[in-house]
Amino acid sequence: MIKVLLHSPVLNFRQKALESWLDLDLEGIALDYYFTKFDPFPPNPDWLKNIAFKMTKAKEMALAGNYDYLFNVDADIILPKDALKRLLSHNLDIVSGLCRLQMAHSKTEDYAVKIEKKDGNWKVPELGKDFNFGDLIKISFCPFGCLLISTNCIKKYNLKLTTDGEFTHQCNTFGISMYCDTGVRCQHITVDNRILLP
Repeated sequence: MIKVLLHSPVLNFRQKALESWLDLDLEGIALDYYFTKFDPFPPNPDWLKNIAFKMTKAKEMALAGNYDYLFNVDADIILPKDALKRLLSHNLDIVSGLCRLQMAHSKTEDYAVKIEKKDGNWKVPELGKDFNFGDLIKISFCPFGCLLISTNCIKKYNLKLTTDGEFTHQCNTFGISMYCDTGVRCQHITVDNRILLP
């Protein structure tokens, strides 16, 4: 039995998201839930400090509880029923589902993960060019929206779970490979209650 802690750094729970988490296929999986709602800092301009605080608490809980994996899911992410089983099936230290984000400054919608270009810069992967749905792809930027992390990896590298940017920087510094299963197609509920599909 694989022991997993699902954590959500709650801002505003979305009913459809929560229902999807409770409906996951859990054959062979012991899943516990841990929600961090308390914000020790004012939300503006310190929202990143609040995320870091919540992610650190989740890491501590996962390690103290001897979980095999920490599964972080944002409160506005609707998971497919097989999301956790698919992510676990790869037996990887770090693997993400595929989510689409609405960029607040530009109103554009892009995939949250990034891949590395030949010149070393990052880019948003393109469907049909860089991947097809169902592919497992190596990524260079790994968001926290739907992310499975092995606790062995956390312990081995003493990873700090603060923000997704800092987490990605640590992984790249240590040479830890990050992946995205593009078959785990998460729906993202926007602030105006639209659902973004991958």
